[in-house]
Amino acid sequence: MPDLLSINTLGGLSIVCGDQPVTDIASRKAEALLVYLAQTGQPQPRDVLAELFWPERDQTRSLSSLRVTLTHLRKELAAYISATRHTLAINADSPVWLDTDEFDDQMCLVSRFLDEPESLTPTTARNLDRTVDLVRGDFLTGFHVRGCPAFEDWMRSERERLQRAAIHALDALIHYDLQTGRYAAGVKHASRLLELDPLHESAHRHLMYCLASSGQREAALAQYETCARLLADEVGIGPDAQTVQLFEDIRAGDLEIIEQGFQPRHNLPAQITPFVGRTSELGQVHRLLEEHRLVTLVGPGGIGKTRLALEAAAQLVPDFAQGVFFVPLVGLATPDEIVPAIAHALGFQFGGDQRKLQDQLLQHLQQRHLLLVLDNFEHLLDGAPLVTALLHTAPDVRVLATSRERLNLQGEVTLPLDGLEVPENDAQDDLLQHSAVRLLVENAWHTRHDLEAELGSMTAAARVCRLVDGMPLGILLAATWTDLLTFDEIADEIARSLDFLAADVRDMPARHRSMRAVFESSWQRLTEAERDVLMKLSVFRDGFSRPAAQQVTGASLRTLNSLVAKSLVRRRSDGRFELHELLRQFANDALSAYPAEKWLTLDRHCAFYAHFFQDREADLRGGNQRETILELDNIRAMWQRAVQTANHDAIHRAGMSLNWLCQRRGTEGEGLMLFTAAVDALRAASLPDDPQAAHQQQVALGFALAMQAHFAFRRGERELGARHQAESRALLRALDARAELAAALLGSGYWGETLEQSDHYFAEAIAIYEELGLEWGIHSGWALRAGVVLLRQHRYDEIIHRMKASLAYNRRVDGQNGISFALALLASIALKRGEYETAKRHSQEGLLIAQAAGLHRHEIEHYWGIGLSDLALGNISAAKRAIQKGLALHDRYGIGILLDILHADLGHIAILEHDTNAAHDHFFAALQVCVYPLARASAIAGLALLAGRAGDPVTAVTWLAAVQHSPVVDVRLQATVETYLAEMEPQLAADDYRRTFEHGQSLDFEAISAELPGMF
Repeated sequence: MPDLLSINTLGGLSIVCGDQPVTDIASRKAEALLVYLAQTGQPQPRDVLAELFWPERDQTRSLSSLRVTLTHLRKELAAYISATRHTLAINADSPVWLDTDEFDDQMCLVSRFLDEPESLTPTTARNLDRTVDLVRGDFLTGFHVRGCPAFEDWMRSERERLQRAAIHALDALIHYDLQTGRYAAGVKHASRLLELDPLHESAHRHLMYCLASSGQREAALAQYETCARLLADEVGIGPDAQTVQLFEDIRAGDLEIIEQGFQPRHNLPAQITPFVGRTSELGQVHRLLEEHRLVTLVGPGGIGKTRLALEAAAQLVPDFAQGVFFVPLVGLATPDEIVPAIAHALGFQFGGDQRKLQDQLLQHLQQRHLLLVLDNFEHLLDGAPLVTALLHTAPDVRVLATSRERLNLQGEVTLPLDGLEVPENDAQDDLLQHSAVRLLVENAWHTRHDLEAELGSMTAAARVCRLVDGMPLGILLAATWTDLLTFDEIADEIARSLDFLAADVRDMPARHRSMRAVFESSWQRLTEAERDVLMKLSVFRDGFSRPAAQQVTGASLRTLNSLVAKSLVRRRSDGRFELHELLRQFANDALSAYPAEKWLTLDRHCAFYAHFFQDREADLRGGNQRETILELDNIRAMWQRAVQTANHDAIHRAGMSLNWLCQRRGTEGEGLMLFTAAVDALRAASLPDDPQAAHQQQVALGFALAMQAHFAFRRGERELGARHQAESRALLRALDARAELAAALLGSGYWGETLEQSDHYFAEAIAIYEELGLEWGIHSGWALRAGVVLLRQHRYDEIIHRMKASLAYNRRVDGQNGISFALALLASIALKRGEYETAKRHSQEGLLIAQAAGLHRHEIEHYWGIGLSDLALGNISAAKRAIQKGLALHDRYGIGILLDILHADLGHIAILEHDTNAAHDHFFAALQVCVYPLARASAIAGLALLAGRAGDPVTAVTWLAAVQHSPVVDVRLQATVETYLAEMEPQLAADDYRRTFEHGQSLDFEAISAELPGMF
């Protein structure tokens, strides 16, 4: 997903992508085109756009100009523009924010209040104020496009429309300010209105009144003079009689000031600790209560429903004439006690007549304008009809309820609550910006005043918050331990046992003194069927689909829905379900009490996800990871169970998909670990008595060995990789497992020691795939053969022919991985042929495909290709930026591919930039992670030059000669070495240079590498 593109047009034009200003759009017309497409919000015909921006040209030339402008625009913002043969539009799938869209949307929400300012409430006034704040000036102030009168007319029309709307909103706010005595706000709003319309006389009058009413008499009189001067200069008239009278009243001191009204009362309990986070949820509560009369905050115990309700209610006190009242229901035993509890909160005394208590209460509320906060309703749901009766009888009463499940009443709107915001990882700059971490640290401060907000502590604090899934009660209970334990120790204890989250805090309700007590209270209200399903759902990791839940746990749709209604299972916006992590631990503890049921459920989970993963093999092979990524943690759990039980069927089914997934995501280390575990488990397992099962187990072992070998090579463990490859090939040949053998042969070809050996393995693999009729295997085999063998044999035309066929096939089957790989090869050939612009174009196209498909390894390859193209074109800074982006992906995802080569290339760029320290660091980094012999040669060449420049030309020439003589050196590095040798040659006498060069040619890299630590 690309970064958010923000287009600000109110007060001039500014465009920001992510957090970076976009300043490289080539022309004013390109900017205007972007704004027009965003502002209209609809696909626009190309011929209309051409006429709009190039009216002086004929259609052919204007359309040509449009194409050029579009090219410039897409160079910077390709992901945000949707282009067809006939239309252009903003890409609906990319995140684009436009300030005028936001302004128009917000104005629609408050439009009904604008003509009746007296109906504004503090909440709607705040929303309207925020909306007006978007208008920092006129639409596209100072923005002009020469020779485009129709565009200028459109821009003028939009400017007038938006200005009228802003003035209308400001006028309503001013009337509200006058009614409520908010004179400082009135000064602000009247001043803003006059910025938009300096001749708006009533705004001058309101500004005078607000200034005088807030004690600024001289400023009010000066404002009258300003008003009179503007009217005289601009329209040749004087102020009207009402304005003159106001001026005279202010001057004489006779102004009648409206006093602020009385403050509604409330019974909200004072809070000892500050409210942290939930900004979005607070806004949602306010908005929902504006539109609806019954809002229920729904969530599991400990999620912070009561705290949010109290904070929202406190902010809403001014909105209700008769106040806001908190009614705690937690201590009530039966629904009959709700009426007396409400009466007690209101301070209402029942009469002695024969009317029912409910009737007396409803009559009392009939004419009241107030908010009732009914807290902890879940155990009194049979009393929910009282709320319906109350809302029918008292039309100005609103109810904010909290409950672990909805009340199920007509007109009820629910707001489900999840945990506080938790950092996804520890790499983020400011972990304290996340509300969960902030809540933990602020509460820990109460017990440890020496707590330092250092990165180490904050990283451990973030881990604590992730373990409790942002649950506020879990965070508060964890914070009580900080006088004894560090955050790291607290996190370790939570990971070990849910029972750690308990505290003896006297002013905390007993039901909230441990997480187990919270969950036990919910557990007791479940049916046997619900308990059974909830226990079994605990085997899932990071969510699950409905089919998965039904097949693994036997859950009916009704039972699943009931658990969602009771806030024990969450239904996510993407349609998946999940358990809060602490609740999952609780349920898993309950399942552990029934070992046989637990093992059976784990086996069902393993079988389901082995089939699921196998069914996604084609998608993963092509680069489509989206559906699989959602189930990543469940897939890991499946593989762990399969290894634990030596389940050869699951390992075999899921093995190829796991291979593709690890390759696509660049997680070679994880791939090696997972396949090593599978190999060890299958080796240790006894062969089944059934011959067919025994055969399948051995096939699974042979394939797992091949995959283990591949990832060992990826991690630089070449000896281990070669050994397991040989064992895999021998075993699979003996078993006549053709498809598995072909996959193993592809790996053997990719990592072959010689070109001849690689070519032999590739040819055999392709022949098997042709025999099996597996088209994807044939194209994969030729693609790898082209990249490993044909490229080194300089058979460029044959590669181009094969890659064109590969592109055609992969575009037909939507194989994003194959397309990206082919483009990388084509870019490599273009580089070798000196066609640098073509190479860059291939790499840029491949990069877009890799980014869209999440192919991180390919992203790195394409950034490298772009960098090399820019370097060859002389764009050193651009080359450095591209290669650094590839390096950043390594840091983010831990991908091993090309890491050594990227460091080596950045070292050579640092030499060009005369940055010796950076060059030294990059070359040594390349040697430390060295996987490719070419990278080692490149790093040694760079260090050789640094040695020469430091005064040791003998070492420099020796090492450079060794590199030049090596068979691994390609044409690009050969040219670099020749350049470096040319720089060193004048520093030695001719005979010395010749002897040194000849000595260098006799050395190998191992000998040189041994000298490096002493040299630097």
